[in-house]
Amino acid sequence: MNKKQIWLLVSIIFLTSIGLILVQTLWIKNSLKIKEEELSDQLNETIRQVIQDIQQSEILTQTERTVAPFASKEGVNPYYEDQYNVVKKTHSSVHSVSKNEKIYYLDSKDTSKFINQIKGSFNSKTVSSIVNNAYKSKSAELSDSQSSERVRFPMNERYKKRTIFISETIDKLIRVEEPISQKVNKEQVDSLIRLELKKRGIRIPFEFAVTDEAANNIFKSDKFERNPADALPVHQQISPEGYTRTYFLHVNFPNTQKVAFRSMAVLAAMSVGLTLIIIFTFSLTLLVIFRQKKLAEIKNDFVSNMTHELKTPISTISLAAQMLQDKNLPNSSKNYDYLSKIVGDESKRLGFLVEKVLQMAIFDKGKLKLKTKEIDIHVIANKVCDNLQLQISNRKGTLERSLLAEKCIIFADEVHITNIIANLLDNALKYSKDKPKIKLSTYNRNDGLVIEVKDNGIGISKENIKRIFEQFYRVPTGNVHNVKGFGLGLSYVKKIVEAHGGQIWADSELGSGSTFSIYIPFKSGLSNN
Repeated sequence: MNKKQIWLLVSIIFLTSIGLILVQTLWIKNSLKIKEEELSDQLNETIRQVIQDIQQSEILTQTERTVAPFASKEGVNPYYEDQYNVVKKTHSSVHSVSKNEKIYYLDSKDTSKFINQIKGSFNSKTVSSIVNNAYKSKSAELSDSQSSERVRFPMNERYKKRTIFISETIDKLIRVEEPISQKVNKEQVDSLIRLELKKRGIRIPFEFAVTDEAANNIFKSDKFERNPADALPVHQQISPEGYTRTYFLHVNFPNTQKVAFRSMAVLAAMSVGLTLIIIFTFSLTLLVIFRQKKLAEIKNDFVSNMTHELKTPISTISLAAQMLQDKNLPNSSKNYDYLSKIVGDESKRLGFLVEKVLQMAIFDKGKLKLKTKEIDIHVIANKVCDNLQLQISNRKGTLERSLLAEKCIIFADEVHITNIIANLLDNALKYSKDKPKIKLSTYNRNDGLVIEVKDNGIGISKENIKRIFEQFYRVPTGNVHNVKGFGLGLSYVKKIVEAHGGQIWADSELGSGSTFSIYIPFKSGLSNN
């Protein structure tokens, strides 16, 4: 995939992500608006029901007063089952003689007035009989002076006459109108509103006030304010049409938007979560694509560098072989010992390069096995320095040894520890200036030992120092082949150190050299992966 295709894919994913965010934002906004409208309708319906409850309470109270003179002396509000039936429901006060008639027992000291009202209310043909008799209720003991009147009339006529009683009651409601404060109080209104909200499953705070037509407060809750900026106001008339006095119920519901959002919080959270997951997946896909492209470039550089590194010993061996096979040269000029040494050294170098590549493949598969034993770091460090001394001297450089660790015996793999010290010193030499100055130090820290290699080389920038331990990565120097190597050295060092339970870090400043430090514990849980 070339750069043009990658950037086209990036543009498509970016536009898709933006579109998805806009669609989700619009959906949440519209859903929230719908929820707010539904909540507003529910709150208005709640207040309408509260007002209806207040009005019904007033009607029942006036009805009770209308029939009170004919009620039982039980001390409990009578239950009105039908027209003029004023005896408690628990009393056996209504007896059906046939399907078309009922008998009503009326308990009162003076029943003549009530019986006259019944005669005046019903057609004379509908009243079968009015009988005076002595009657005592089983559930209420009446005095001997009390009498009971039995009124019998057909059932099909009582429904026609029921409007008489209702009309009288409503007439009294309108004519004998009392102030609202005598009908309901603040606590009752508060209780009714809470009850209706609970029935509808709405959890929201509220403040209310009852006012007259001149907007004077009759009573109100403690924190009620007129026309609040952050609340939904609901205003409805309490008094029915036809009343001379008009009262209003004002209720403020703050934070309705939060309540509406809370009702759809789960769906909104799921929507936002899925959107974030999709965007994260898109981002991760792009990251993988760019990393794969970068890795492909690094691998191409690795192949190029490795080919260059392998060509040198192969060319040297090939040249030595040609000299040995050239029959035109006298045997005295061939110097077999020298040529055989060159072939041997270059073969070892070639084998070391191949072995390093194979070791990295083993690391990637997680099959590295360390052969650990007690080793002396100072002995190994001196051996590596001795082998490198000739190359440093040829460049007129210096190699300082500062092996100050009092405890220098560690439990580690001798071959790999030797390789990492040699690798660090070799890098210090390759990336140093004309006259390299290299210092190898050791010292103890906590329960381990630190090996430090410092040079006066070209240094590493802050951007590159974060990646120097990545596999195949090489710090760019302007020419791929100006420095030998193919980007496996520091990656190999890091994996070996971590396999021993240690740490590696680097400090560098561009143009001022670098310092690489390795910490290896004396004895620790070794990692073979």
